[in-house]
Amino acid sequence: MKKYTLLLVLFLFIGFSAFAIAEEIAWQIESEGYVVRFDAPKAKGVFEKMNGTISFDKKDLPTSNFKISIDVNSIKTGNGLKNAHARGVNYFNSQVYPTIDFESRSIDRKGGKYIVVGDLTMAGATQEFTIPFVFKQRGKKGTFESTFDINPMDFGLDKMGNKVSLEIRVPVVH
Repeated sequence: MKKYTLLLVLFLFIGFSAFAIAEEIAWQIESEGYVVRFDAPKAKGVFEKMNGTISFDKKDLPTSNFKISIDVNSIKTGNGLKNAHARGVNYFNSQVYPTIDFESRSIDRKGGKYIVVGDLTMAGATQEFTIPFVFKQRGKKGTFESTFDINPMDFGLDKMGNKVSLEIRVPVVH
């Protein structure tokens, strides 16, 4: 009987240890304070709705991953007509493709920045995409920050021009 009790305790310890490790790297996106700002030749603005899952452990990057969605219908340019055009069939076509999605494949560190490579999907087109970012942690809170450029023409969005600058800030807690 002692042998079975010892085995049970060992299995429970291993199971709870694995849960504790997974819990340490699971970050929840804060419901407020995130920023997805864009600057394109014909429009500037923000996307106001974003969600996703982030598992990030700076000591164990191969186990880290990001899966993020931005709600296309939450675009705000300061001009209602531009918002409607951006959601329309000639741009993002939000009736058919309501989200912009990014799912990581790998994360690495180069110098003072991290580099995440993954699949970016916009308007139904998926491309491999690389995003540099920094991660600032303060106890159980942190912030992912990035600025980068994207070519919308790579995703079939020819009317948007060939360069859009993005600024992203995502506050998280675990």
